[in-house]
Amino acid sequence: MINRELLESRKLRILLIESHAFQLYDTQSLLYDLGCHYLTPVMSREELARVLAHAPGRFDLAICSVGTFDMSNLQLADLVYATHKVEHLVLLSDGDVPPPPLLARQAQRSPRPLLGILQKPLGRLPMMDLFARVLGLPVLRQA
Repeated sequence: MINRELLESRKLRILLIESHAFQLYDTQSLLYDLGCHYLTPVMSREELARVLAHAPGRFDLAICSVGTFDMSNLQLADLVYATHKVEHLVLLSDGDVPPPPLLARQAQRSPRPLLGILQKPLGRLPMMDLFARVLGLPVLRQA
């Protein structure tokens, strides 16, 4: 079972891509509460490119809202995966976008498939299931 202590010990490096400060803060707060402390927040496309170009090592996970920086999901996935510094990508959907099954089909055409699409507001259980998948652990329920 995945828990806070396990997440703290694994020291997952997470890239948070969000152009809205309040949503970035909410996501950071949830991740801190879950035991994820190695977070790199990014609020602009230029900052994302700079972080991906100069970050030492790889990120275990990138979390990004759908439509961030007015980019399509495929453009965003291509940008995130282009430097080979991100292992997994998760999109966050807020309901103003096509339903998750459609987003998943679109994103499967990218060079690497999405790990998942989560509905906002984020909850603890879907996030824990997501981290179980990142760590290759059994998922108790599907997010």
